[in-house]
Amino acid sequence: MSVRRVRQGPSQLRLKPVDDRDRRLKFLFRPRRDVLEDVDVDFLNPDDEGDRRLLIASEHPRFWQAIEEGESEVEIAEEPVNAELHFAMHEIVANRILDDTPKEFWEAARRLTRQGYRRHDVLHMLGTVVSDEVYDALKSGKTQTDEEIRAALWRLPSTQHPERRRPR
Repeated sequence: MSVRRVRQGPSQLRLKPVDDRDRRLKFLFRPRRDVLEDVDVDFLNPDDEGDRRLLIASEHPRFWQAIEEGESEVEIAEEPVNAELHFAMHEIVANRILDDTPKEFWEAARRLTRQGYRRHDVLHMLGTVVSDEVYDALKSGKTQTDEEIRAALWRLPSTQHPERRRPR
């Protein structure tokens, strides 16, 4: 949550929290209307987990089609990508940005967007932080601290993230 300065009187300044939830929702979800058959995406509620998954699916036609056809993987750039895992990473990133846990997820998203990275690529960069966190937990049984997650977010973008910037 951001803070806005508000004048109350001639010399009084007060800090007022700014609810930027609408900005977060507009950043996270830009549903396509041509992907999900029999679903009107305009009626999906991003606060509902099932609807949130459909909002994410609507931006991933190849992954959604694979899941609908019972396929677990989609080939992207000659590499197999697990469709369910891809959706799960998007869902975790969305949850963290909406829940502000930690708040640096939203801050990193805004910073990377200001640097010219495309929105969807930013979501994938944030997803690498999540996937590294999940991998470490599965491999060692150790969960990362918020401080370790903050440090990973601050390191974005790194050389392992070949995402494209928008042309300026």
